[in-house]
Amino acid sequence: IDFYYKYVYYIIWWDEMMNKLKNMSLKTKLIIMTAMLSIISITIAGFYSYDTAKSSLLDEEFNKLDAVKTIKKNQMEDYFNTKRTDIEVLSKMPLIKNALKDYTEAYKKGIDSNEYKESEKKWNNLLSDYVKKYNYYDLFLIDKEGNVVYTVCREPDYATNLINGPYASTGLGTAFREALNGKFKITDIEKYAPSNNAPAMFMAVPVYDNGEIIGVLALQIPLGDVSKIMNERTGLGETGETYLVGNDLMMRSDSRFSNEPTTL
Repeated sequence: IDFYYKYVYYIIWWDEMMNKLKNMSLKTKLIIMTAMLSIISITIAGFYSYDTAKSSLLDEEFNKLDAVKTIKKNQMEDYFNTKRTDIEVLSKMPLIKNALKDYTEAYKKGIDSNEYKESEKKWNNLLSDYVKKYNYYDLFLIDKEGNVVYTVCREPDYATNLINGPYASTGLGTAFREALNGKFKITDIEKYAPSNNAPAMFMAVPVYDNGEIIGVLALQIPLGDVSKIMNERTGLGETGETYLVGNDLMMRSDSRFSNEPTTL
C-alpha cells in the first residue's frame, strides 16, 4: 500500500512539472531538463558507488574472517598433533611400560595391598609430575582386561573396568578399546560423570613390551587450552569471536563474552 501511494504521488508530481514546463520558454525548459538529468545522473552514480563500496567492504571483512578461520584451524590441528606426539613418545618411555607392569601386578593383590603401595612409592610422583609439567588433567594406566589400575586424580573412574564397568560407554572407555586394538584414539568432547559431569576429552595409545600390547595409556586433555586458542581475538576487533562447534551444533569451546562456561 505504501508503495502504491508513493507511486501515485510521483505520477502527480511529474504531471505537475510537465504542466509548468508548458508555460516556460524553450531556453528555461532546456536548463531545467539539463539540471534534472544531471541530478538523476549524480544520484544514480552515487547509489552505484555506495553499493560498490558496500560490497567491497563486505568482501574485505569476509576475507578477514576466512583468514582468521584458517589460522584457528591450523592452530587447533597443531595443538592436537602436539598432544598426539606427547602421548606416543610417553608411551614408549620405560617409565610408562614399567609402571604399567608394576601396577597391573599389584592391582591383582588389591589397591590396599602392600604391593600396590610399593608401586605408588615408586611411580606416583613421577606420573603426577608429568601431568603437572605438561598441563594435563589426568593420566590413566589401564591393563588389558580394562581395569583402570592407576590414575593421578583418583576420581570415581579409578579402579573400575572399562569393558563392563559403569564408565565403559564414556569417552575414556571408547579411547581404551580403540587403543587396545593398536590404534591412537582421540575422543570428542562430552560430559564425563567422574569429573562432576564436566566436559572432557581423552586420547589413548597402546603400550607395548617386546612387541606385545600390555595395556593402554590415556590422557585427559585440558579443555582450557582449547578455549584459550579460540578466544585469542587478533583480527576480530572488539566484538568478533571464534569458537568450535560439533556436528551436534553444540559448542566445543567457551565464548570469550561469557563469564560462565559455554562448552556443550
